Amino acid sequence: AVLGPSSHYIRGNRKITLTFPSKPAVELTEENDRSSVLSMLNEAFSINNASVLWLGLSGTGDLLIEITPETLETLGNSGLRIDALMNCDVYSRGVILCSRPGTDQLVEEKDSKDRVDFYSRFFAPKAGIDEDPVTGSSHCVLAPYFCPLLDKATVTGHQRSQRGGFVECTMLPASSLTNGDLGRVEITGMAVTTMRGRLQ
Repeated sequence: AVLGPSSHYIRGNRKITLTFPSKPAVELTEENDRSSVLSMLNEAFSINNASVLWLGLSGTGDLLIEITPETLETLGNSGLRIDALMNCDVYSRGVILCSRPGTDQLVEEKDSKDRVDFYSRFFAPKAGIDEDPVTGSSHCVLAPYFCPLLDKATVTGHQRSQRGGFVECTMLPASSLTNGDLGRVEITGMAVTTMRGRLQ
């Protein structure tokens, strides 16, 4: 990770920008893989097939799953069967659920400074984390999905865990000098300093 040039303080807190490699997801097309993921979603979250809009797998081993806004909004935190996520062999790290804002959310956020382009949640029991509150690495998958989808260079996401947080993502172009470079994602969010140190 590289501390970006736009790191600065806002209202007494530090707004930090880091850059990471872009990790775009590739759509799942194999019927067996899709069936396995859909079955997992139903078992873990009671999400039916009609609520799933897109399924993909990233280079980091994360599933990217776009669902309807209503489905993500009503998912809640109780009654989830996180253990069921362990039964799917299609992915190796985490499950990213995401959605675009619903009509009601767009109306509520029309005059808000926190207006967002997408919502997400990140579950990773295979990595020892049932649900991560705010996940930088998942936005390396979310940004290359939503930026072209919404025709924007910069998008803002709200990770809707119990703690939650806002993450601003900017897609940076791939380098023509590096073979296989998929570009980078500039990720910006609020941070609180908990420790200071110096290396010599």
